[in-house]
This record gives sequence, C-alpha cells and structure tokens, in this order.
Amino acid sequence: MSDYRTENCHLFGHPEIVLPFTGAPPDPLWLLQTLEEMVASGSVFKHGQAVEICGGTCKIHGRENGDMELRQPDMTIIPIQWIPGMDQPVRMAVLQMHVCRLLGSPLEYVRLDQAVQISAAALAGATSFTMSRETPNGRVAGWTITAAEDDTSALQLMSVFEAIAMLPKIVAFLALSPPATARMHTDGRLEAMHGDKTADSDTDEFLHRIASVVWEPVKIHFSRPAGTGTGGEAEAQRPKWWTTGIVKLRKLLS
Repeated sequence: MSDYRTENCHLFGHPEIVLPFTGAPPDPLWLLQTLEEMVASGSVFKHGQAVEICGGTCKIHGRENGDMELRQPDMTIIPIQWIPGMDQPVRMAVLQMHVCRLLGSPLEYVRLDQAVQISAAALAGATSFTMSRETPNGRVAGWTITAAEDDTSALQLMSVFEAIAMLPKIVAFLALSPPATARMHTDGRLEAMHGDKTADSDTDEFLHRIASVVWEPVKIHFSRPAGTGTGGEAEAQRPKWWTTGIVKLRKLLS
C-alpha cells in the first residue's frame, strides 16, 4: 500500500487527507489538488462521512495520527463495505475524463445510487451493448443500456452500482453528457459518439487498451443486515428485504 497525501489542508485548520493505493496509481495528483481546493473553499471532512468525488462515492476514515484517508466501496457486496485503497475510483475517473476530452463532452458524472434503464437481453449476458444517454431526471441518470440497437426486450431500472458490476466496460462512458451513445460490438470493438464527434478503439490507443482488457462481470453478494433474518447471503436473486426497482443505495452509505 502506498500513500499520497495533501500538503496544504492544515493551513485551513483541517487534517491532511491521504489517498492509499494498493497498486501503481494513475496520476493521483489532480485528486489531491481537488481535495485541497475543496478544503480551501470551506469543505470539512469528518470520520464516517460519505463524499462524492468525481462521480465516485468514497468514505472518510480517520487515522490515529490525525490524518483522514479516503476509502473505496467494495463493488462485490451489498450493503456496501468500505475497504482501504482508492485504486478503483481514481481509475474510473481517469477513464471517464479521457473519453470526455476525446469527444469534447462536458463531464456529467453519475452517482452509484442513481438508476439506469437496462434491457433483459443485456442482463442475460449479451456479448455486445449499446448505451445512450438522454437528459437525467432526478435519481435517473439518463442512460439506457441494451444488448444491441435492435434489442426490444423489456427494460428495468437498476442502480449504477449494479450495472457497473454486470457490465464493467460501461464505466468509461458514464460521464458523457447527453445526448451521447456508446457501443461495444460483438468483436469487442468500442466506439462512442457525442455531438458530431466519434471515437473508437481502432483509432484511439486508450480505448484500444480498454477494449483489449477482459473484464469479467462481478457477482454481487447480498449480505443480510442485522434484524432481517437468520443471516447469510442470497446470490441467485435479490432477497425480499432488498428494494426492487431503483436500488436505494443512499441509505446503505450511512
């Protein structure tokens, strides 16, 4: 584990903030600067606080030496467990920033507790996907994800958290502002469109690297919270105590 630490938060009477990484970080300096700017503008971070950083939800954890550290969500279990490290949120943010710069799109992040529409065929393990974004509406992020352009199977609402776990490569495109479209073809090629600009993995090295990585869907384990039964995990389907429709992750972040 390697730590990257802010240097100027103490000037505003605030503990320094640490970003821990288990692997080689993809340039975390921009995030350190963002945190320092937030503190300078009056933001105060406290132990146990959930914070939205560049589209990712993280949690503040106090250290014995007085510093604060950011922790990332474990994307494999509900309710969310917070684990040391910031590798995942920073990599997600770097992917999204690159794609938005490539297509000249403003960054319009989604939150883990927002919902996307996703088709039954896409959920059934399709080898391709098409995702398009319209104007967000409250808890609905505006994204519709189907197995292909001509997919007419039934749509359902699903949390961004779950959608990322099931279709990991959608992460790169989630911050594109509407109207936007992205596709993964059956041969693994990626392409994205925003306005009059188009990019694909045949011509962009960054998208090529994403396309060439085999990202397996993550199986989410539903751990039963206290007071809801005998304990254990339900993996085949959401248990009765789990909210259907839009997954209300906001309650699980507290």
